[in-house]
Amino acid sequence: MGLAGRRQAMKIEFYSLEELPVQVGEAWEQQVRERLGLLPLTLSIDWLKGITAERPDDAVMVVLPPACWSGKGWVLPLLLSSQSLPCRIGPLRCARPTIPIAKVFGGDCSFELLEQGQFPLFLGAVLSRYPRLQGIMFDHVPQGARSDIIKKVARKAGYGTGIVFEGIPHYRIILPPTYGEFRALRTGDSLKKIRKHERQLTERVGVPCRLMEFHLPDDWEPFIEPLEQLAASCWQARYLEHGLDLKELGRLASFGWVRLFILAAGEKFVAFVLCYQGKDSLIREQSGYDPIYANFYPGEVLLYKMMERLYETERPAVIDFGVGEGYHKRMVANDVTMVDSILVLRSGIINRFRWSLYTACRSADRMMRNATDRIGIKKQLARYLKRKM
Repeated sequence: MGLAGRRQAMKIEFYSLEELPVQVGEAWEQQVRERLGLLPLTLSIDWLKGITAERPDDAVMVVLPPACWSGKGWVLPLLLSSQSLPCRIGPLRCARPTIPIAKVFGGDCSFELLEQGQFPLFLGAVLSRYPRLQGIMFDHVPQGARSDIIKKVARKAGYGTGIVFEGIPHYRIILPPTYGEFRALRTGDSLKKIRKHERQLTERVGVPCRLMEFHLPDDWEPFIEPLEQLAASCWQARYLEHGLDLKELGRLASFGWVRLFILAAGEKFVAFVLCYQGKDSLIREQSGYDPIYANFYPGEVLLYKMMERLYETERPAVIDFGVGEGYHKRMVANDVTMVDSILVLRSGIINRFRWSLYTACRSADRMMRNATDRIGIKKQLARYLKRKM
Protein backbone atom coordinates (compact mmCIF):
# COMPACT_ATOMS: atom_id res chain seq x y z
CA MET A 1 0.00 0.00 0.00
CA GLY A 2 1.33 3.43 -0.93
CA LEU A 3 1.70 6.37 1.45
CA ALA A 4 -1.56 7.98 0.26
CA GLY A 5 -3.44 4.74 0.91
CA ARG A 6 -1.99 4.40 4.39
CA ARG A 7 -3.03 7.98 5.19
CA GLN A 8 -6.59 7.21 4.21
CA ALA A 9 -6.56 4.05 6.32
CA MET A 10 -5.42 5.91 9.42
CA LYS A 11 -8.23 6.55 11.88
CA ILE A 12 -7.79 9.32 14.43
CA GLU A 13 -9.85 8.76 17.57
CA PHE A 14 -11.28 11.36 19.96
CA TYR A 15 -12.02 10.70 23.63
CA SER A 16 -13.49 12.74 26.44
CA LEU A 17 -11.87 12.25 29.84
CA GLU A 18 -14.95 10.37 31.04
CA GLU A 19 -14.57 7.71 28.35
CA LEU A 20 -10.77 7.72 28.25
CA PRO A 21 -9.29 4.19 28.23
CA VAL A 22 -6.68 3.71 30.95
CA GLN A 23 -4.05 2.65 28.42
CA VAL A 24 -4.46 5.93 26.49
CA GLY A 25 -3.71 8.00 29.59
CA GLU A 26 -0.75 5.78 30.37
CA ALA A 27 0.54 6.15 26.81
CA TRP A 28 0.42 9.95 27.09
CA GLU A 29 2.33 9.98 30.39
CA GLN A 30 4.89 7.57 28.94
CA GLN A 31 5.44 9.94 25.99
CA VAL A 32 6.06 12.77 28.47
CA ARG A 33 8.59 10.70 30.43
CA GLU A 34 10.40 9.81 27.21
CA ARG A 35 10.66 13.49 26.24
CA LEU A 36 11.53 14.97 29.64
CA GLY A 37 12.93 12.12 31.72
CA LEU A 38 10.22 12.65 34.37
CA LEU A 39 6.51 13.39 34.71
CA PRO A 40 5.68 16.94 35.84
CA LEU A 41 2.40 17.27 37.72
CA THR A 42 1.02 19.71 35.15
CA LEU A 43 1.52 17.23 32.30
CA SER A 44 -0.23 14.35 34.06
CA ILE A 45 -3.72 13.02 33.38
CA ASP A 46 -4.60 13.74 37.02
CA TRP A 47 -3.85 17.44 36.49
CA LEU A 48 -5.84 17.54 33.25
CA LYS A 49 -8.82 16.02 35.04
CA GLY A 50 -8.40 18.43 37.95
CA ILE A 51 -8.27 21.66 35.96
CA THR A 52 -11.23 20.65 33.77
CA ALA A 53 -13.40 19.15 36.53
CA GLU A 54 -15.95 21.96 36.13
CA ARG A 55 -15.68 22.08 32.33
CA PRO A 56 -15.06 18.45 31.27
CA ASP A 57 -16.18 19.05 27.69
CA ASP A 58 -13.15 21.31 27.15
CA ALA A 59 -10.67 18.41 27.43
CA VAL A 60 -10.22 16.14 24.42
CA MET A 61 -7.74 13.31 23.87
CA VAL A 62 -6.73 12.89 20.22
CA VAL A 63 -5.25 9.46 19.49
CA LEU A 64 -3.68 7.64 16.58
CA PRO A 65 -3.47 4.00 17.76
CA PRO A 66 -0.30 2.10 16.84
CA ALA A 67 -2.45 -0.45 15.00
CA CYS A 68 -3.35 2.26 12.47
CA TRP A 69 0.28 2.98 11.65
CA SER A 70 3.52 1.08 11.32
CA GLY A 71 5.10 3.32 13.98
CA LYS A 72 4.35 3.89 17.66
CA GLY A 73 1.21 5.93 17.24
CA TRP A 74 0.67 8.96 19.47
CA VAL A 75 -1.61 10.62 22.00
CA LEU A 76 -2.20 14.36 22.25
CA PRO A 77 -4.51 16.00 24.81
CA LEU A 78 -6.19 19.28 23.83
CA LEU A 79 -7.86 22.02 25.85
CA LEU A 80 -10.62 23.82 23.96
CA SER A 81 -10.02 27.44 24.85
CA SER A 82 -9.44 30.88 23.36
CA GLN A 83 -6.34 32.90 22.64
CA SER A 84 -6.15 36.60 23.42
CA LEU A 85 -3.90 38.71 21.20
CA PRO A 86 -3.14 41.82 23.30
CA CYS A 87 -2.32 44.68 20.96
CA ARG A 88 -0.27 46.78 23.37
CA ILE A 89 2.41 49.40 22.84
CA GLY A 90 4.12 49.93 26.17
CA PRO A 91 1.40 50.64 28.76
CA LEU A 92 -1.12 51.60 26.04
CA ARG A 93 -3.61 48.95 24.89
CA CYS A 94 -4.95 49.37 21.35
CA ALA A 95 -7.16 46.26 21.05
CA ARG A 96 -7.46 42.70 22.30
CA PRO A 97 -8.93 40.33 19.70
CA THR A 98 -9.74 36.84 20.94
CA ILE A 99 -9.98 33.72 18.80
CA PRO A 100 -11.27 30.24 19.70
CA ILE A 101 -8.50 27.65 19.57
CA ALA A 102 -7.41 24.27 20.89
CA LYS A 103 -4.37 24.46 23.15
CA VAL A 104 -2.09 21.45 23.13
CA PHE A 105 -1.83 20.23 26.73
CA GLY A 106 1.85 20.62 27.56
CA GLY A 107 2.36 22.73 24.44
CA ASP A 108 4.53 20.20 22.62
CA CYS A 109 4.23 16.98 20.61
CA SER A 110 6.32 13.94 19.83
CA PHE A 111 8.24 13.39 16.61
CA GLU A 112 5.93 10.47 15.79
CA LEU A 113 3.15 13.01 15.12
CA LEU A 114 5.38 15.02 12.80
CA GLU A 115 6.75 12.15 10.76
CA GLN A 116 5.49 10.69 7.48
CA GLY A 117 2.60 13.07 6.86
CA GLN A 118 0.74 12.61 10.17
CA PHE A 119 0.79 16.27 11.26
CA PRO A 120 -1.50 17.65 8.49
CA LEU A 121 -3.82 14.72 9.17
CA PHE A 122 -3.99 15.73 12.83
CA LEU A 123 -4.65 19.41 12.03
CA GLY A 124 -7.36 18.57 9.51
CA ALA A 125 -9.06 16.05 11.81
CA VAL A 126 -9.23 18.44 14.77
CA LEU A 127 -10.39 21.50 12.82
CA SER A 128 -12.97 19.43 10.93
CA ARG A 129 -14.38 18.00 14.14
CA TYR A 130 -14.54 21.45 15.77
CA PRO A 131 -15.42 23.89 12.95
CA ARG A 132 -15.67 26.93 15.27
CA LEU A 133 -12.00 26.65 16.21
CA GLN A 134 -9.68 28.96 14.30
CA GLY A 135 -6.37 27.39 15.25
CA ILE A 136 -4.27 25.05 17.36
CA MET A 137 -1.66 26.37 19.79
CA PHE A 138 1.69 24.69 20.48
CA ASP A 139 3.03 27.01 23.16
CA HIS A 140 6.03 25.08 24.48
CA VAL A 141 7.98 23.70 21.53
CA PRO A 142 11.77 23.35 22.01
CA GLN A 143 13.54 25.63 19.58
CA GLY A 144 15.18 23.76 16.74
CA ALA A 145 14.13 20.78 14.64
CA ARG A 146 10.67 20.19 16.13
CA SER A 147 9.70 23.86 15.97
CA ASP A 148 10.96 24.15 12.39
CA ILE A 149 9.03 21.06 11.27
CA ILE A 150 5.75 22.27 12.79
CA LYS A 151 6.00 25.61 10.98
CA LYS A 152 7.20 24.13 7.68
CA VAL A 153 4.64 21.33 7.48
CA ALA A 154 1.72 23.52 8.59
CA ARG A 155 2.50 26.16 5.95
CA LYS A 156 2.94 23.53 3.27
CA ALA A 157 -0.50 22.12 4.17
CA GLY A 158 -2.09 25.56 3.65
CA TYR A 159 -2.32 26.82 7.22
CA GLY A 160 -1.04 30.09 8.60
CA THR A 161 1.53 30.08 11.39
CA GLY A 162 1.87 32.81 13.99
CA ILE A 163 4.92 32.97 16.22
CA VAL A 164 3.53 34.15 19.57
CA PHE A 165 7.02 34.13 21.04
CA GLU A 166 10.36 32.75 19.96
CA GLY A 167 13.41 31.65 21.91
CA ILE A 168 12.02 32.26 25.41
CA PRO A 169 13.86 30.43 28.21
CA HIS A 170 12.16 27.78 30.31
CA TYR A 171 14.01 27.47 33.61
CA ARG A 172 14.07 24.44 35.90
CA ILE A 173 16.12 23.33 38.88
CA ILE A 174 17.01 19.66 39.00
CA LEU A 175 17.36 19.49 42.76
CA PRO A 176 20.52 17.98 44.22
CA PRO A 177 20.12 15.55 47.13
CA THR A 178 21.05 17.97 49.95
CA TYR A 179 20.38 21.59 50.79
CA GLY A 180 24.13 22.20 51.03
CA GLU A 181 24.54 21.09 47.41
CA PHE A 182 21.69 23.39 46.41
CA ARG A 183 23.35 26.35 48.15
CA ALA A 184 26.51 25.56 46.22
CA LEU A 185 24.66 26.54 43.03
CA ARG A 186 25.10 30.15 44.19
CA THR A 187 28.30 32.01 45.06
CA GLY A 188 29.06 32.92 48.65
CA ASP A 189 28.74 36.63 47.84
CA SER A 190 25.23 36.22 46.41
CA LEU A 191 24.09 34.33 49.52
CA LYS A 192 25.50 37.10 51.70
CA LYS A 193 23.48 39.63 49.71
CA ILE A 194 20.28 37.65 50.33
CA ARG A 195 20.94 37.61 54.08
CA LYS A 196 21.77 41.32 53.95
CA HIS A 197 18.49 42.09 52.18
CA GLU A 198 16.58 40.09 54.79
CA ARG A 199 18.26 42.04 57.62
CA GLN A 200 17.46 45.34 55.92
CA LEU A 201 13.85 44.29 55.39
CA THR A 202 13.60 43.33 59.06
CA GLU A 203 14.96 46.73 60.06
CA ARG A 204 12.47 48.46 57.76
CA VAL A 205 9.35 46.71 59.08
CA GLY A 206 10.56 46.45 62.67
CA VAL A 207 9.97 42.71 63.15
CA PRO A 208 11.78 39.59 61.86
CA CYS A 209 10.62 38.02 58.62
CA ARG A 210 9.11 34.56 58.73
CA LEU A 211 7.90 31.94 56.28
CA MET A 212 4.26 30.87 56.29
CA GLU A 213 2.88 27.98 54.26
CA PHE A 214 -0.75 27.27 53.36
CA HIS A 215 -2.18 24.06 51.90
CA LEU A 216 -5.94 24.31 52.37
CA PRO A 217 -8.60 27.04 52.52
CA ASP A 218 -8.79 26.57 56.29
CA ASP A 219 -5.10 27.54 56.44
CA TRP A 220 -5.46 30.85 54.59
CA GLU A 221 -9.00 31.77 55.65
CA PRO A 222 -7.83 33.76 58.74
CA PHE A 223 -5.45 35.74 56.51
CA ILE A 224 -7.75 36.58 53.58
CA GLU A 225 -7.43 40.35 53.98
CA PRO A 226 -3.61 40.67 54.00
CA LEU A 227 -3.36 38.01 51.27
CA GLU A 228 -5.77 39.84 48.97
CA GLN A 229 -4.08 43.17 49.70
CA LEU A 230 -0.71 41.70 48.74
CA ALA A 231 -2.02 40.13 45.53
CA ALA A 232 -3.69 43.41 44.50
CA SER A 233 -0.57 45.50 45.19
CA CYS A 234 1.75 43.45 42.96
CA TRP A 235 2.73 45.00 39.64
CA GLN A 236 1.60 41.80 37.88
CA ALA A 237 -1.96 42.47 39.07
CA ARG A 238 -1.98 46.07 37.89
CA TYR A 239 0.00 45.75 34.65
CA LEU A 240 -0.71 42.16 33.55
CA GLU A 241 -4.08 41.71 35.28
CA HIS A 242 -2.85 38.57 37.06
CA GLY A 243 -4.99 37.99 40.13
CA LEU A 244 -4.89 35.34 42.86
CA ASP A 245 -8.10 33.33 42.44
CA LEU A 246 -8.68 31.93 45.92
CA LYS A 247 -11.82 30.06 44.87
CA GLU A 248 -9.97 28.13 42.17
CA LEU A 249 -7.04 27.69 44.53
CA GLY A 250 -9.35 26.11 47.08
CA ARG A 251 -10.68 23.70 44.46
CA LEU A 252 -7.17 22.62 43.44
CA ALA A 253 -6.17 22.33 47.10
CA SER A 254 -8.73 19.53 47.46
CA PHE A 255 -6.42 17.37 45.33
CA GLY A 256 -3.51 17.93 47.73
CA TRP A 257 -1.38 19.92 45.26
CA VAL A 258 -1.28 23.44 46.71
CA ARG A 259 1.73 24.89 48.54
CA LEU A 260 1.29 28.64 49.01
CA PHE A 261 4.36 30.26 50.59
CA ILE A 262 4.20 33.70 52.21
CA LEU A 263 7.00 35.98 53.39
CA ALA A 264 5.47 37.76 56.39
CA ALA A 265 6.73 40.48 58.69
CA GLY A 266 4.46 40.67 61.69
CA GLU A 267 0.91 41.06 60.33
CA LYS A 268 2.23 42.36 57.01
CA PHE A 269 2.43 40.05 53.99
CA VAL A 270 5.43 41.10 51.88
CA ALA A 271 5.68 38.45 49.13
CA PHE A 272 4.08 35.20 48.01
CA VAL A 273 4.82 32.20 45.80
CA LEU A 274 2.02 29.88 44.71
CA CYS A 275 3.22 26.37 43.87
CA TYR A 276 1.65 23.05 42.93
CA GLN A 277 3.45 19.86 43.93
CA GLY A 278 2.80 16.33 42.73
CA LYS A 279 4.25 13.50 40.65
CA ASP A 280 7.96 14.34 40.16
CA SER A 281 7.78 18.12 40.37
CA LEU A 282 6.95 21.36 42.11
CA ILE A 283 5.48 23.92 39.70
CA ARG A 284 6.12 27.56 40.60
CA GLU A 285 2.88 28.94 39.25
CA GLN A 286 2.57 32.55 40.43
CA SER A 287 4.48 35.02 42.55
CA GLY A 288 4.44 38.62 43.58
CA TYR A 289 5.63 41.13 46.15
CA ASP A 290 4.59 44.45 47.62
CA PRO A 291 6.42 47.08 45.50
CA ILE A 292 7.00 49.20 48.61
CA TYR A 293 9.69 46.69 49.57
CA ALA A 294 11.17 46.17 46.10
CA ASN A 295 14.63 47.46 47.13
CA PHE A 296 14.99 44.54 49.56
CA TYR A 297 14.42 41.85 46.88
CA PRO A 298 11.65 40.11 48.88
CA GLY A 299 11.01 37.55 46.13
CA GLU A 300 14.58 36.28 46.36
CA VAL A 301 14.46 36.20 50.16
CA LEU A 302 11.25 34.17 49.97
CA LEU A 303 12.71 31.78 47.38
CA TYR A 304 15.54 30.75 49.70
CA LYS A 305 13.29 30.38 52.71
CA MET A 306 11.01 28.22 50.54
CA MET A 307 13.95 26.06 49.45
CA GLU A 308 14.91 25.45 53.08
CA ARG A 309 11.36 24.29 53.76
CA LEU A 310 11.34 21.95 50.74
CA TYR A 311 14.49 20.22 51.92
CA GLU A 312 13.05 19.94 55.44
CA THR A 313 9.75 18.44 54.29
CA GLU A 314 8.95 17.00 50.85
CA ARG A 315 11.69 17.64 48.30
CA PRO A 316 10.56 17.25 44.66
CA ALA A 317 12.85 15.98 41.92
CA VAL A 318 12.58 19.25 40.02
CA ILE A 319 11.30 22.79 40.49
CA ASP A 320 9.74 24.20 37.34
CA PHE A 321 9.84 28.00 37.03
CA GLY A 322 7.99 28.00 33.73
CA VAL A 323 8.63 30.16 30.70
CA GLY A 324 9.99 33.70 30.90
CA GLU A 325 12.99 35.68 32.02
CA GLY A 326 13.70 36.44 35.67
CA TYR A 327 16.78 37.26 37.70
CA HIS A 328 15.94 34.74 40.41
CA LYS A 329 15.43 32.02 37.79
CA ARG A 330 18.78 32.61 36.12
CA MET A 331 20.62 32.57 39.42
CA VAL A 332 19.49 29.11 40.54
CA ALA A 333 18.37 27.19 37.44
CA ASN A 334 20.56 24.34 36.23
CA ASP A 335 18.33 23.26 33.33
CA VAL A 336 17.32 25.76 30.63
CA THR A 337 15.43 25.08 27.39
CA MET A 338 14.69 27.71 24.76
CA VAL A 339 11.12 27.34 23.53
CA ASP A 340 8.81 28.75 20.85
CA SER A 341 5.07 29.32 20.93
CA ILE A 342 3.42 28.54 17.59
CA LEU A 343 -0.20 29.21 16.66
CA VAL A 344 -1.34 27.24 13.61
CA LEU A 345 -4.29 29.12 12.07
CA ARG A 346 -6.94 28.39 9.50
CA SER A 347 -6.32 30.38 6.35
CA GLY A 348 -8.61 33.36 5.79
CA ILE A 349 -8.64 37.15 5.64
CA ILE A 350 -10.03 37.67 9.16
CA ASN A 351 -7.33 35.58 10.81
CA ARG A 352 -4.67 37.30 8.73
CA PHE A 353 -6.00 40.71 9.82
CA ARG A 354 -6.07 39.74 13.49
CA TRP A 355 -2.54 38.44 13.35
CA SER A 356 -1.24 41.41 11.35
CA LEU A 357 -2.67 43.85 13.91
CA TYR A 358 -1.12 41.90 16.75
CA THR A 359 2.32 41.66 15.12
CA ALA A 360 2.32 45.36 14.14
CA CYS A 361 1.65 46.41 17.74
CA ARG A 362 4.22 43.94 19.01
CA SER A 363 6.85 45.36 16.63
CA ALA A 364 6.05 48.92 17.73
CA ASP A 365 6.28 47.87 21.36
CA ARG A 366 9.66 46.24 20.75
CA MET A 367 10.94 49.38 19.00
CA MET A 368 9.84 51.50 21.96
CA ARG A 369 11.57 49.18 24.42
CA ASN A 370 14.75 49.17 22.36
CA ALA A 371 14.68 52.98 22.24
CA THR A 372 14.32 53.28 26.02
CA ASP A 373 17.17 50.79 26.40
CA ARG A 374 19.45 52.78 24.09
CA ILE A 375 18.88 56.05 25.95
CA GLY A 376 19.44 54.33 29.27
CA ILE A 377 16.03 54.62 30.94
CA LYS A 378 14.70 51.10 30.40
CA LYS A 379 15.28 49.89 33.96
CA GLN A 380 14.01 53.11 35.50
CA LEU A 381 10.87 53.05 33.34
CA ALA A 382 10.18 49.39 34.09
CA ARG A 383 10.53 50.00 37.83
CA TYR A 384 8.26 53.06 37.60
CA LEU A 385 5.57 51.09 35.77
CA LYS A 386 5.77 48.26 38.29
CA ARG A 387 5.21 50.73 41.12
CA LYS A 388 2.63 52.98 39.51
CA MET A 389 0.55 50.98 37.02
